[in-house]
Amino acid sequence: MDASVDRVLVNQMEINQFKIKGQAGPTAIQIGQLAGQIGESDFSLSGHLENLLGWISGTDMLRGNIQMVSRKFNLNQFMDQEEVAAAPADAPFAPVAIPALVHLTGEARIDHLIYTDLDLRQVTAQLDIANEEARLSRFEAAGLGGKLALQGAYNTQNIAKPAFHLKYDLQKLDFQQVFNKFNSFQALAPIGKYIQGNFSSNMVMDGILGQDMMPDLSTLEAAGFLETFNSFINGFKPVEGLAEKLNVKELKSLDLKGTKNWFEVKNGVLELKDFDYSFKDIAMTIGGSHGLNQDMSYHVKARIPRSMMEKNAVTASANTGLKWLESEATKKGLNVSVGSHVNVLVKIGGNISAPTYQVQLLGSDGEASAGDMVRDQAGELTRQVRDSLERLGKGKIDEAKLEAKRQAQARLDSLKKVANRTIDTTLAKAKNEAVKKAEEALGKEVGKKIEEIGGDKAKEETDKIKEKLKNWDPLGKKKKDGQE
Repeated sequence: MDASVDRVLVNQMEINQFKIKGQAGPTAIQIGQLAGQIGESDFSLSGHLENLLGWISGTDMLRGNIQMVSRKFNLNQFMDQEEVAAAPADAPFAPVAIPALVHLTGEARIDHLIYTDLDLRQVTAQLDIANEEARLSRFEAAGLGGKLALQGAYNTQNIAKPAFHLKYDLQKLDFQQVFNKFNSFQALAPIGKYIQGNFSSNMVMDGILGQDMMPDLSTLEAAGFLETFNSFINGFKPVEGLAEKLNVKELKSLDLKGTKNWFEVKNGVLELKDFDYSFKDIAMTIGGSHGLNQDMSYHVKARIPRSMMEKNAVTASANTGLKWLESEATKKGLNVSVGSHVNVLVKIGGNISAPTYQVQLLGSDGEASAGDMVRDQAGELTRQVRDSLERLGKGKIDEAKLEAKRQAQARLDSLKKVANRTIDTTLAKAKNEAVKKAEEALGKEVGKKIEEIGGDKAKEETDKIKEKLKNWDPLGKKKKDGQE
């Protein structure tokens, strides 16, 4: 078979410059070339098919291999144009069943691929269809400001609950392009709307698709890593509110260059693992979670230069800034009026569009925390008692000792309450004899708590995500009825 036709009409679709070369037998078709032009899309196919007639009659398995080459292929030509205009790249569609009696492999190389508003270049892909499952073993392309690679599987053995598995590797994509084109990214990372710049990310994801072909969030499980490049965030309400609460205007617009973030998604909640971040001499540890309904629970531990807070003190309201923090400390019997830095823990809750804040003072003087304040103030108390004893006559020593002991005990009881309230940040035992008994009572409890929230646990959590990324294999996964 060797033929060429200028124009062919197939199901009301016009194919120009149509060419076909090949051989056809009773059970097999060998395709040397099947080429043509459909509107702005060109295609050239080659390969072979077996049992085509038997498959059409429903008795035999269709087998074969097809290769496709195209300079430009616009999938929007084959879709309803009103749907194309309204739909983002991952807009919902009804599930498509993978035929049971099909075992095909396909490869494609497309210089320019267009799908809805997604524009990709240098596309290469390999697709395998078997056992009512489509497996994308390779998909690589340039687009969205960088490069992307995908692997995955789509299983319709239970068409009522089609399962999917996906792994992606994104390299230096543009935040705004990705956010505006993918509903799934908007749900997982609503902060992306407010970030300008580029990011790289690896993620694995598994779940069940609904009848709109969107993930059922109750079944969604994901884990991954995201790194930012030359990025900054501006206009994000939770960050702006944090800056206002602390009266540190420098926090309103953050430079996100070089941040590394590990995350997991389970039961509709994204958990961001604790990570360290430094900006304009403000050292922070940030972590927490938000639901796909945008409810959130985050914490920010910040070490802020006192000079920065004092510079902004004139504009502070009654319930923000350094003066407010100092007044809160005074109520608790603590002194943070000295030291080069102020340490705070801010808990951010509520909703991303309406955040709430709880600010807890941790201490001052560089690395100081509640434990440091216990140590410093107890030391000061000891010095006061010693000076008092030296001024008393020998006949008053016993009486002075009793009074000093009573004062020390009352002070220690107050300090113990403070330490209990701030146990998450208590780091060390007091060294002075005046608080030795209080240290012994608190030591074991503090030690356990620090181990729970310390670096070892954070490292353990990120190591688990690394293993998931390393060992995930879409080609080894088969799900039926939503079960592995």
